[in-house]
This record gives sequence, C-alpha cells and structure tokens, in this order.
Amino acid sequence: MNHRWIQWLFIHLYLSIYLMGQFPSVNQIVEAEDAFLQDSIVVKRDPSARNKHFVYMPEKQGSVTFQVEVGTTARYALYIAYRSSDADNAQHILINGKEYAPEIGFSVSRNWTEIRHSAGLKTGQNNIELRASWGNMDIDYLRITGPVFDPPEITPVQNFYYKYQNDTDLVIQLEKNHNAFANITHNNRTVPFQSDSVWYLEDAVTITIPSRFLDTLQDGRTEFVFNFNHTESIPFHLNVCESAPEPDWTIISLDVRHGTAVLMCLPNEKTLLIDTGTEAMCKKNVLPFLDRHYIILDYLWITHHHADHDGGVPLLQQKYPDLVMTDYHDYQTDERFDFEGIDVLILNSHSDGNDTAGENSRSLSFRMAYQGFVYTHGGDIYGENQQRILKSYTRKNRLDLLKTHVYHANHHFHGSVNISYLKTIDPCLFLVSGEEHIYGRAAYTHHVKQTVLPFLRDNNHRLIEDLLPFEVGHVVIRVQNNKNWQYETYYHLDKKIPFLNPQSQSRRDHYDINP
Repeated sequence: MNHRWIQWLFIHLYLSIYLMGQFPSVNQIVEAEDAFLQDSIVVKRDPSARNKHFVYMPEKQGSVTFQVEVGTTARYALYIAYRSSDADNAQHILINGKEYAPEIGFSVSRNWTEIRHSAGLKTGQNNIELRASWGNMDIDYLRITGPVFDPPEITPVQNFYYKYQNDTDLVIQLEKNHNAFANITHNNRTVPFQSDSVWYLEDAVTITIPSRFLDTLQDGRTEFVFNFNHTESIPFHLNVCESAPEPDWTIISLDVRHGTAVLMCLPNEKTLLIDTGTEAMCKKNVLPFLDRHYIILDYLWITHHHADHDGGVPLLQQKYPDLVMTDYHDYQTDERFDFEGIDVLILNSHSDGNDTAGENSRSLSFRMAYQGFVYTHGGDIYGENQQRILKSYTRKNRLDLLKTHVYHANHHFHGSVNISYLKTIDPCLFLVSGEEHIYGRAAYTHHVKQTVLPFLRDNNHRLIEDLLPFEVGHVVIRVQNNKNWQYETYYHLDKKIPFLNPQSQSRRDHYDINP
C-alpha cells in the first residue's frame, strides 16, 4: 500500500470519528413503499424484500421520493437497495429538488443489492427523489448514514507548462466533496486563480491559474498545494519547461465528447487516426486540430460502425484522398504484426461478436507496444469480451502481454466491464472518452471508481490517475520508451499544442501544408 493512500485512510478514519463526535449520527432506513410515489410506480409483494414489499419503477415513468430528516447540514451516504435483473440502468436523482449529476447508475443484479451515493443534506427534512430515466428497476429501501467524509480530488494531478510558447492558462478540476477549500499556495505564496462551478457535480469547481503567473516560475518540477480547512492538502505537480523532448511516438486522445478519436504520430512520421468521433465532433474538433498542427493523415482505423466512432469518415476521406482506411473486418484476434514501427496485437475483432451482444461486441481492441511502452485500446467491447481475453491469455500463460501503461477505456466505461481484467492490465493511466453522463453509469462510478482504482492504488503502485478528456481537454502522451514518457492535458481546445511537429519539413512541403 503506497504511503499517500495510507495517509488518506488515517485522515478518513480521523475525520469520520471527528464528524461523529461533532454532529449527531444518522442511520435510518425508509422503505420504498412508504415513500411518495408518482405516476406509474407500483407497490409489489416479495418475501425477499426487507419489509416483504418493494416498488417497481418502469422505464421513463414515475418517481419515488423519500423524506428523511437529519440533525445537521453535512455530507451523508445514501444506500439505495435495488434489483435490476435484465441490464445496467440509470435513474435521475434529485436532492431537495436539484439534480447535480445527470443520472445515477445501477449495475445489473438479479438479487437485492445496495449502491452508494453521497450527497449534502441540510438540517431538518430533505427530499431525495429517484426519477425514472433508463431501464426498469425494483427499489426496496433507502438507507442513510453519516455524516461521512469523502476526500477532495483534483484532475489532472500533474501537467506540463511550456513557458513563452502560448498564453494558455492552467485549468484543474477540483471536487471539494463538502470540504472547505481555503486557497492554493506555491512555495508558501498564495497563487491567483479563478473559480467556476461545475454544473453536473454537486460540489466541484474548475480552477484557472493565469499564464502570466505561470511564466514567472522557474524551470523544473514544482508543486502547488490545494489547502483545505479541515482535511489534508492535495499536491499538484507542474513541470515547467521551455521545450519538450522529441518523442518517437505521440498519442493524442482528442476531446470529442461521447465518442472516440485518437491520433497517433508514429516513429516513422506516418500518422494514424483511431475512429473519428461523430460527424459534428469531427467537424468541430478533429479537422481543426489536424489543420492547426499541419498534420497529414495517412491511416484511419475504425473499431466498429457506430456514429460516435465512424461519423467523420466521409469528411476525412474527402480531405485526404490517399487515406488508407481499415476496420474490424481486416484483422483477426491474436494477429500480431508490425505497423510502421509499432508492435500491434489484436485482442478483439469482428469474429468475437454476435448479433445478441450487438455491434459493440465486434469492436476492435488491441495492444500497441514500442520500446517497452504499451498502449491498449479498449474500443467498445463489453465485460464479456474482456473476460474472454483474460481467459485466453491465462491459458497461454501470457498475462504479461495484457499489462499496459495507458488504457483507453472500453465503451467509454458506459457498458459492462470485467473487474478482474482491469486489475490485470494494471495501467498507469486510464483515458475515458465520454461526457457528463458517465457519472450516471455504474461501470465507471461503481466498478471503476469504487473498486478498480482503489485496488490498483493499494496493491500495484503504478496508477497515476484516470482522465476524462471532456473535463481536462485533449490528452497528449509523448513516448520515447517505457522509462521516458509523459502526458499533458490541454483544456483550451482551440489552442495550438507546443512542440507538436510530427512530420518533417520535406513532407509538409510535398503536400503544401506549411504554415
């Protein structure tokens, strides 16, 4: 267990004891059949339910409002007992009439189970409403405990800043989680910043530190400290440089919201785009990025044919007449080959899917390696595909081939995931291309955030963080080898990324795309 995580555990224990001593504790259960039921909600009998009754919530019809009373304004843990036999689903949750996250996700479960969601409640009576959205679900009860302590978090936890290259401010997202935020300091000096609320999270802000302050910093790795009134501070590390190393391989996860577009500048100056995003996102973010950086696109891989992955194909084919496009039909599972200096291993392809599981199950997933550095692309495969991959490489006694430095999340962490697979691949960095609704998907909020990430931090000591491009912007990974690689985030999507010159002057001259 790493040192910082041990510190968090002690802080969590201390503050939990502190909160229990300062405020009256709550541990109450409200049966769903005793809640305020609207529209199509029906009470049913079942001996396995806690009070032998539950309520049935049909898709997009009705709501269940629980009334609870607490002794003090604080953060509480809400445990919803539910059953969802057919598939994962998501429902709206409103606290005293306000919806902070687009939805809350519930994993498929044929038996009664609880899912945890924490929220701020006010002294006195509170209304907690579950409003039907996506998927049928049975609800048994709501259990409330607290007050509870959830530590604050920042994303990203580190970054690079190239002095004098542009006027880009530094943007960091801070989830306060009802911890009183004091200030930011650097070498015991207060740092100027602007704070703006994040609409889809209950207690989060974006912090903007101006470039005029960043230009005053000395070169090298430096630390900013996010300070709080009653909990441990959070360090943020910034590498201040005047230039970037010349990488052999550059990987750029473009922010295309719910969709995927990953650009690669390969060791031999050729370029590859993995998926295009939707047509609208390709027009808005992908094509302008290519133009802004004078990039000639050579190859396009389409993992599968859904609009959020192949919507921009006609636009790219029109712009680049010599573009070589392939898709999941052109590769076979377990096929291994050299691609322009990169070692590629296909983990999932069209033949692994079926009509029942649908197009996502046929999606390409693959491993790419260079000088010991490994990038794994999850495509839109499901947990069942991951389970098959895990079994296959266990039988081969080659689980080492699954271990990766960067994992581009399968199906935006919207669909099912196999927890054992995610633990086995042991990435340093998760890239999750999605949008606000990811906070209403159980695959991310429950399986990844509450199970996989803590396990990797406690046991493997490689995990740095998980990054969501819709929150942090384009993610740029510069690779020389497995010992020398770095990543950066660019929140301002219309800015030019410094030192991104993937193609030689002679090649740009040939295509007449010079600035």
